Amino acid sequence: MATTSSDQSDQEQPQQRDSKEINIDNTDNYYVEQLHGSLNDEDLQKIVEYQINMQMNLEKSITTLNSLSELSAQKYDELLKKYEAHTKCVKEMKNDLEYIFRKIRLIKQKVVTKHSEAFAEVEKKFPKKDVDEENE
Repeated sequence: MATTSSDQSDQEQPQQRDSKEINIDNTDNYYVEQLHGSLNDEDLQKIVEYQINMQMNLEKSITTLNSLSELSAQKYDELLKKYEAHTKCVKEMKNDLEYIFRKIRLIKQKVVTKHSEAFAEVEKKFPKKDVDEENE
């Protein structure tokens, strides 16, 4: 089978593209070599030491933050239990007070009905205060 010149050029084109493509690994190595050549060994050693120190500091910080996070979670759980217990207690106290005031109102109504004259005299001697006056 005879190949035409267009078939040959199509076959050669991918090969040409492959050779023209930029290889990232080679580019990285090129820049690393150029950078290495521009810095002396002492400067590179300082950079490496600085990076190692920074890594150690970051690891310590991460450890500290993880410890703090765990401690915060524990304290939150403890305080949440106490908060829920206190909230339950306050709700029970509110219900108890509502019950007590209902009973007081019932007793007051019974006293008013049985001893209306005496109650009227007591109200004259001790007039009711408005709620606004009590708050001031």
